[in-house]
Formats: sequence, C-alpha cells, structure tokens
Amino acid sequence: MPDEIDRLKSLVEAVERDERWRAFGNRSLEQHHGLVAGYSLHDNVPYTVVQHFENAKNTWLYAFFSYRLLHVALMQLHVAGEVAMKERAKCDGISTKGKALNELLNLAIERRWLLDVNFEVTAERSKREAEHLEMLHFMGVEHEPFVGPLHEQDYAKGLVAAFRWTSPAFVDKFQLPVRSCSNASGLSWSR
Repeated sequence: MPDEIDRLKSLVEAVERDERWRAFGNRSLEQHHGLVAGYSLHDNVPYTVVQHFENAKNTWLYAFFSYRLLHVALMQLHVAGEVAMKERAKCDGISTKGKALNELLNLAIERRWLLDVNFEVTAERSKREAEHLEMLHFMGVEHEPFVGPLHEQDYAKGLVAAFRWTSPAFVDKFQLPVRSCSNASGLSWSR
C-alpha cells in the first residue's frame, strides 16, 4: 500500500511533532535540536559549502515537524558535498566543468582529499580496537583475530559508497525525479 501524501499542514499542526518520530523514541524538540547542532564543519571550509551544510541542518531540524523533510535535508547534504569537492578541486587547479558526482567522488578518493583522520568518528578507532581485543582476551579468546591493517581511507571509502547509493545515478536507475549531490564534512582543505 503506497504511503499517503503529506499535504500542507494547518497552522496548528505545523508546530506539532510528526508522529513518525515515535519509531526513534520519545525525543523532544530540545533533544532533536541538540542532535542536529552537534554536527559542524571546521573553520577553513568555504562559505558556499557551509551555507549548504547549514541549510541541511535547518531542514533536518524542521523535519521534527514534517518527517519527510529528512529527504530534503539529505539532498541538501549531497549539494554541500558536491560544492565542497568542486571548491577543493579549484584549490588544486582542477577543472570540474562537466564532471558528474561519481567522477568527483573518484577524484576525492584518488587525490586523497578524503582521509579517515579528517572524520571525528574515526579519531579513537585504534583505542576502541584495543579495547575490543582486550575484551576478547577476557572472554577467553586466546589469539587475536586477524582482520588486516586498516587503510587510511577505509572509512572515507565507505562513506563515498554510501553517498553513491543515495546519489542521482542510483536514483536515476529507478527513474525517480530527484537531483542532488554529496556530503563532505571530512573533506580536507589543506594542500
């Protein structure tokens, strides 16, 4: 059964929490705002990228009242990412004219603009892995399972794969009317 269309809400309904958030717990507007406010870009990111990123955050905030605005927020993150990669390419004197999102993502990985060390989420990865191994020893595992060395772009490549999954090329395969680009909060702006 297809979902119903989310029509324009009345003025009274416009400031009420969308009930679909209940699937994620009983989060208040204050908690939702705190979650959204926790994401930021560093000071060296160009204004054009920051503005698209802040647009995405505001849309995510207002999704509290209209859940489907999350789709709009995601598209805006894609736009921020595309602009970020184009701005970074410009810093290196690389023309991006006519380059599709997939080519920009490949360029970002190839030129090492996306490195795991630029993402906060990977900052304490080695500490967490050591704690995990300690827990395995505590549980009686006598040898360390070999998973191989971590590459400096493992997280970044996974992130790029996720963005490709939600990119226009993927959406176009299903002939859906969506156009967007990619997020790049971990994009390196240093030369």
